[in-house]
Amino acid sequence: MNRRSTGITLFSALSLCLCSSLASAQFHDDFTGSKLDPAWTWSDPGNDASFKLGALPGRFRMIVPPGNDHTTGHQAPLYAGPMLTVPAKGDFTITTHVAVNYPPVPAAKESGLMIWKDRSNNLQFKRTNAFNSQNLLYYGNIANARTSFHGNIRLSANELYLRITRKGATFTAFHSLDGKNWTRDASVNWNVSGTLNVGIATSFWLWFGTNKTPATGDYLFFDLETPKATLSSLRAGISASGGGTIDLPMDMGVARAGEFYFLLGSLSGTKPGFKIGNLTVPLNSDALTNLMLSLPNLPGLFPNTFGKLDSTGRGVAKLIMPAGLLTPLVGRGMSFAAVIFPPSLQTLHATTPVELAIAK
Repeated sequence: MNRRSTGITLFSALSLCLCSSLASAQFHDDFTGSKLDPAWTWSDPGNDASFKLGALPGRFRMIVPPGNDHTTGHQAPLYAGPMLTVPAKGDFTITTHVAVNYPPVPAAKESGLMIWKDRSNNLQFKRTNAFNSQNLLYYGNIANARTSFHGNIRLSANELYLRITRKGATFTAFHSLDGKNWTRDASVNWNVSGTLNVGIATSFWLWFGTNKTPATGDYLFFDLETPKATLSSLRAGISASGGGTIDLPMDMGVARAGEFYFLLGSLSGTKPGFKIGNLTVPLNSDALTNLMLSLPNLPGLFPNTFGKLDSTGRGVAKLIMPAGLLTPLVGRGMSFAAVIFPPSLQTLHATTPVELAIAK
């Protein structure tokens, strides 16, 4: 499929409103529905755990009974215990609110955030009672098939907010008691690539303690946030009488490397924007939007409005405005944003908008 045909395919999909299944760059679940969001994957290799929606108003409850060990200890890979995850690539921030009711004795019950690649590559940040006190534990297997502890914070609260941010190879854990004031707890370097499964997990370690009451974790929400894709301009505006070329560099991040971009414009502003499935493109759809959709890469006007991002996730869209073309629009502005998508069209992202003034 060449660039022209891919552009026409996207135009057709937009025009026919066939994009209802496309997801945005963000994911948030308040667990208020009667069924799990289809974006989730529930994994229970031990075939012993369960979950309930609505166990408490607006909460997701994970229940793990004693019986199957969900870790084999410090010297071996973590057993793949029950988890609820969604896929994530590149930099991200994951956040949840978890409530537990664990006794202050070592029974190794824990609930919190999970980042999972495989048995030898995973990272967890959980409220636990594994060490004769109420603790917050940051641990996992970092490319070495050995459980490593990166942070052990003494904390007695039974309800708290947990967060992990990824920036490149650095994964940093934070906690909060109110969701507003955050404490940085620990960071770890993890040179991991590709897609990670991120979400929530509750587990029970049989090798630590003898408590036989199931481990439960109540989750109020889960949020996955990815950095905003940016579109910029090398100029603040353009002269209608002089015309000229407008270069619009974009930086989507390495996670979007090799994907396509489609630059769109608007003469009527950026808010409230228009929808493509769950994605809001920050442009108000008008005649310019439709023109750029129907004529991608038009020579002499839109020569580089549709293209492919390079190996670093960067690209440069280009517009050519002939002298006099914009004269009727002097005093107004043009807004532009790019839609980013893989060849399969399965996931759409939108950049931040750029606004350019039209002068005489």
